[in-house]
Amino acid sequence: MTFYGSSLTSSRWPGVLSGVEAARTLKAPWLGIYGERDASTPAGDLSLLREALERNSVSSTMIVYPNVGHGFALDLQGRRHASAEAEGALEQLRLFLGANLR
Repeated sequence: MTFYGSSLTSSRWPGVLSGVEAARTLKAPWLGIYGERDASTPAGDLSLLREALERNSVSSTMIVYPNVGHGFALDLQGRRHASAEAEGALEQLRLFLGANLR
């Protein structure tokens, strides 16, 4: 599961896969939640991620919320932002965890 994310096309740390590389090797269901205006996940990188996910047979869902940037759902203290996008993202997270954690 990825909430916001970054480093989609290049790794931030040695020995750690980029997001696109990781998508190619997924072995468990995955959910990615991104903001369309997040500078750390440009539209071109999100497209490459989506293409990698489509080539992998593992169940994955990628949601890009329009007109929001990085950190649109929670503040640094973990408090919810009051927006439809924040509520939608957190509901998607609850549904994903409920369906995939046993």
